[in-house]
Amino acid sequence: MKRILFSAFMIVSVTLMMWGQSDTPYFQTADLADATLYLPAPPDTLSAQFQYDKSQYEWGKALRTTDRGKLAVKEVNGLYPFVCKVFSEAFGMSITPEDTPAIYKVLANSLKSVANATERCKKYYQRQRPFQYYGEPMYTGESLGASSYPSTHAAKGWIIALLLTEINKAAEVELLKKGYEYGQNRVIVGAHWQSDVDAARMVASYCYARLQSDPVFRTDMEEAKQEFIELTK
Repeated sequence: MKRILFSAFMIVSVTLMMWGQSDTPYFQTADLADATLYLPAPPDTLSAQFQYDKSQYEWGKALRTTDRGKLAVKEVNGLYPFVCKVFSEAFGMSITPEDTPAIYKVLANSLKSVANATERCKKYYQRQRPFQYYGEPMYTGESLGASSYPSTHAAKGWIIALLLTEINKAAEVELLKKGYEYGQNRVIVGAHWQSDVDAARMVASYCYARLQSDPVFRTDMEEAKQEFIELTK
């Protein structure tokens, strides 16, 4: 019995070490600039900017039965391990806690940080999502409430593209393209307005720049770069 309990303890401990990385952001919400202070407010529903949002919603809706629309639905899952899978092809290798632990760690902690960077703005504006505005079902069948601005999914997609580009510069075009498309997925499925996604990229860029000054991040990033070098020798 003791051996069984010890083995179970070790399995749980290793699992927590592996997956607990995604719960250790480099910055908490209070450590980051309040996005309501540097982002514009979401477009007023009577503004020209909102007309563009509406036209982009129609653009996305028209794509839903195409290959591009099917890709958007396929990639829209926001869970961290799945996001790594989405970017692995562009990056040039599988990103998993087993295969690339250092890369996986720096991405996980950064994604949690960028999610924190969007938190206050989303709570402040409580913006209605496109599918709610139109009274239509969302294409993915997700269950989402209000608070559309800015898009946390799009922010995660953009910062992961920037981070992976820093690690693998040779794949920068493919990675930046995937980061852009990942954000546009949210428009295509009706989860976000275009202005939500555009604002998210600004938040992600700010967060990426902010990370450069953090010594813990810099250490983790150097380890990730070294891991990549070792794996590609």
